[in-house]
Amino acid sequence: LWLAVGLSFVTTKIIPRFKVKSNVVKLSVIALILGSTIASSIPQNLRANDDYVELYARTVLGSLPENSILFLDNDFSVGPIGYQNKVGNYRNDIELLQSSGLIFKNRLFRGDNKINEEDRIDLINSYIGHSGKEIYYDELPSHNYAVKEYGLYSAVDKSGLQGRYQFIFNENIINYFIYILNQPDPIDAWKNMLYRYHEQNFCYLLSGLAAYTDLKDKKVMFQEMIDQYCVSYYGKLGLVKRLLLDDEIDINAAQNLMVSTIPKLNEAITKEDKATIYNFQGLVNITVREWDF
Repeated sequence: LWLAVGLSFVTTKIIPRFKVKSNVVKLSVIALILGSTIASSIPQNLRANDDYVELYARTVLGSLPENSILFLDNDFSVGPIGYQNKVGNYRNDIELLQSSGLIFKNRLFRGDNKINEEDRIDLINSYIGHSGKEIYYDELPSHNYAVKEYGLYSAVDKSGLQGRYQFIFNENIINYFIYILNQPDPIDAWKNMLYRYHEQNFCYLLSGLAAYTDLKDKKVMFQEMIDQYCVSYYGKLGLVKRLLLDDEIDINAAQNLMVSTIPKLNEAITKEDKATIYNFQGLVNITVREWDF
């Protein structure tokens, strides 16, 4: 729209001032403007070789067991995974659901906003409790069971109670994260946001794997990966998220993490992401004062 307005202004106001009557000159000016606009926007709009979305969706779907259920409520995952599953017919043995019911609807999750949040949580827990299938999700409001963390998604673990976490090593998912983090920083702001959240989730997973494994060589391997890949602000946020799962926060580890994270605040993309480290800092300070008393 603005390009059209600009061209109209140039051809009706600017060119007539120079008393240019030749159509060739007018067309040349228009072609120059269009050409420079196209050339400057090619890096942001030429996506012929951009396979990120397909790779992400196929990594998620390909790593799930047969006939499982996948809840999708995150805007980042609904489109790519839904397209590959429903349109591309990739892994159509997997049933996609959405707790909000906006896109993937069924008789329970209708998306008609006729139930409040509390009732929706009760409905989710009832569905999980009565389902005989394995249930995975990108994010859910809440549920009453333990969690298995895979990095790209989580799984309901009905053998445990809420608040218990287990971190699962999946080679394909680990390799996917490493591939993404070894890519050049994206020019596109939206894609850059996706990459940064992948970085956060990867470091959350690595921190859990390192913290809860009993194998010394695996612990060393995961810690080395943390040192390599979890150095940015979003990598540090992943470490913060995992540390908050502990029944008692390791104060020394928390304070060291704050010291290394706060100087990287300028890397935060959203205000919410920036507020995360301040909330963590407040929690640690309150805990320290309680211990002092």
